[in-house]
Amino acid sequence: SRPYHCIKDLAKCHKFYRIIGYSKQDAIKCIDKYFSKSPESATKLLDQLGGDRNLSEIMFNPLNNVLICVVWEDNKEELPSNKAELYQMIVYSVARRYCSKQNLPMEGDEIPPNIKEALRRLGKLAWEGLQQDELQFNVDNIKEKHGISADNMLNIGLLTRDHSFSRIKRTYYCAFLHKTFQEYMAAYYISGLVKDERTRIEGIRCSRSLFGMTEDSEIDLGLISTRRSRYREVQNFLLFVLGDNTGPLFDIFAEELNKVTRDEDKDRLSSMCIRWAGVCSETGKMVEIVAPCLSQHITNYDAEDSRDDHAEWFVGLTHLVSCHKKQAAVGRDPLSIQHLTVDCKRLGYTLQGEQIDALRIEMSAYNTIRSVTLKSHAVVGIGTIHTLEEHEISLLEIFIPQCGTETVVLKFKELDWFRIGNILDDVSKIQRLKHIRIKVGLRSGDDLASGDIDPTYDSKLARMIKMQKCLKSVSMLWENTAYLNATVTVRSISEHATLEVVVLDHLLWDGDCYHTDTFDASEMIDALAECINANKVLKTLRLSWSIYEYTQICLDTCSSESLSALCSAIQRNRTLETLVIDGLFCESESGGHQEMIDELMSNKPENYKKLKIIAWPSYESSDDSPSDSSDDDSECDDRSSDATDGSPSDSPDNCDVSEMSPKSQPTEPVLPARTDGLGGN
Repeated sequence: SRPYHCIKDLAKCHKFYRIIGYSKQDAIKCIDKYFSKSPESATKLLDQLGGDRNLSEIMFNPLNNVLICVVWEDNKEELPSNKAELYQMIVYSVARRYCSKQNLPMEGDEIPPNIKEALRRLGKLAWEGLQQDELQFNVDNIKEKHGISADNMLNIGLLTRDHSFSRIKRTYYCAFLHKTFQEYMAAYYISGLVKDERTRIEGIRCSRSLFGMTEDSEIDLGLISTRRSRYREVQNFLLFVLGDNTGPLFDIFAEELNKVTRDEDKDRLSSMCIRWAGVCSETGKMVEIVAPCLSQHITNYDAEDSRDDHAEWFVGLTHLVSCHKKQAAVGRDPLSIQHLTVDCKRLGYTLQGEQIDALRIEMSAYNTIRSVTLKSHAVVGIGTIHTLEEHEISLLEIFIPQCGTETVVLKFKELDWFRIGNILDDVSKIQRLKHIRIKVGLRSGDDLASGDIDPTYDSKLARMIKMQKCLKSVSMLWENTAYLNATVTVRSISEHATLEVVVLDHLLWDGDCYHTDTFDASEMIDALAECINANKVLKTLRLSWSIYEYTQICLDTCSSESLSALCSAIQRNRTLETLVIDGLFCESESGGHQEMIDELMSNKPENYKKLKIIAWPSYESSDDSPSDSSDDDSECDDRSSDATDGSPSDSPDNCDVSEMSPKSQPTEPVLPARTDGLGGN
């Protein structure tokens, strides 16, 4: 871990070895070896580690592995709760062993003043070194600068010594056992300054530098992010070590939040503050300080891609919701969360059962959230997150309050059909929904043949729409899917009293799949005609089954009677403003379908700002597959630029379009804009 001494020597090596990592089995062997004279202690420690997900992951580092053994042995077989407490305990153990070795008297567990001073000076050395990117320190300089404290600093057991390569004048250097020790000692030093009233001003100055928060009138979010990347461990250590004295730090955070003028910046800084609150030992109290200044759009998208960052944010969110509920209970009007956006990746691995329970309980009774957005790639959590009692729950059960919410946005990838069905069932149960937006993709490599498709998909989607009595818009985008029948869904739309916008897009990206399934379009065309005849509130309806590039699908042509009935329904309807039917059926051999479509377009009612009916060429009438047609490129480009997003506000300049195209690439449907002034769609 300290290769800088031998960089030149490495250049002369003729053989290199790769460290493949420190596995769980290596950690177990290390513990067994440490307690070789007491195997029962090793077994007991491993059992405790197995029940603590945080520490069981920390031990996959050789140094931490040994430290856990030392702390557990010195601390009456008790484990620390987190990494910060681990280093706090190991520094105390090292200092206590040094006192014992030097026959220095201790009053109970209290470390003598001269050893405390040596630790403080080591902390200052650590902080100044980190600021200068120094990991090595000249021993002579330490002796000259720190006088009588130098011997204790150098010998207490937190530093290693080495010498330079010079053969004429040897220079001795020292370094902390590991960079994490230097980071912890820097936090130890700053915390001491903050806790002491005589040095608190200097402690606040150091804290501002550590977190990148200046005293200027404007916030520098770039500097804050840079310092987070550079001093992440020091920040986390400091937030924990300060304990009850963390208040001055959160006063600074609140001050910075009040400087922010841009909504996006406030969202981002709020995310950081919630995460910092989740780190400190007095999370609830610290949340109360920053809660009035936080954005009403709470998100963890800014969390770094680490398990710890996400875990800390979720803990902070739990306390924030609890804080708002307590304030509301005593008659105060908290600046409550209006919009919640959560990146759920690895949630099942991030939180322990009791943390999931705490978050779910607090969220269940939170009644101010207007929209919830859940996003994840390769979701592990859908139906597999476990509570403390090992009950399986879904993401929606955790983040959607029991009273419901107005808008739900779900963006999941790498799912299978079983979990997609579960999502529809869960959304059906949400109270007072007005807007639904779901974008999901099947897991890569899944067989998309019709036999593998959930046959209940259509009925579950229809049930979801039927259950939501107040629903105004629903946008669905299914990526990497096969042709899906939506006849029952269309019938549920025809019976809905409030639904104004419906976008159902099915997009097959996998160009290597060849589908020979036959899709009976007539039944769905009939249902669509009935829907357009019956529904008098619908303003936007888009149904598309789209193919990307080199994919072939065999479709039935719908009957002339069915298409004629559909065209008649479209002619009679006076409420629709946008209607797109894309890829539902293919042209008849005689070409009669196109004639009917052309006739409709020439007599299009004035209420249609956008009207598109896009059929597929008949395979029976062409020797070439759709992707091989050389005359389609410009047509596809025109259509691609003219694609609707499902919003009633589409430009009327693009309304008279009737096309025959072999491929279609729909744009992502747009959710109705938020009206809280916090940003766009």
